[in-house]
Amino acid sequence: MGVTIHYRGTLDDIRRTREMEDQVMDLVFALGGKATVWRSFADHDPSRVVRGLMIDLSPGQDTLSLLVSPQGHLTPLFQIEKVEQSAFTEPPYCFVRFDIGLK
Repeated sequence: MGVTIHYRGTLDDIRRTREMEDQVMDLVFALGGKATVWRSFADHDPSRVVRGLMIDLSPGQDTLSLLVSPQGHLTPLFQIEKVEQSAFTEPPYCFVRFDIGLK
């Protein structure tokens, strides 16, 4: 059995993305998980880079993404190319599924 968590949000100050990454990594490591820092390339426009964290809390679980668009919106992994091309008008929904081991 599993649970799917849908989430969305926006950072008020995009300049604080690095601080958010540091704080989330501290929490992930304290929980025994792994975090990978992510930076997209946005070859056509360097100002359109998507950045953030890919988080693995436990082996066999889906990866949680906390990727931030240039406007500060949390961005799903499958929409990185879209946000590199143009801005979202509102924060998109992200989701992650966790198996909770109940039968």
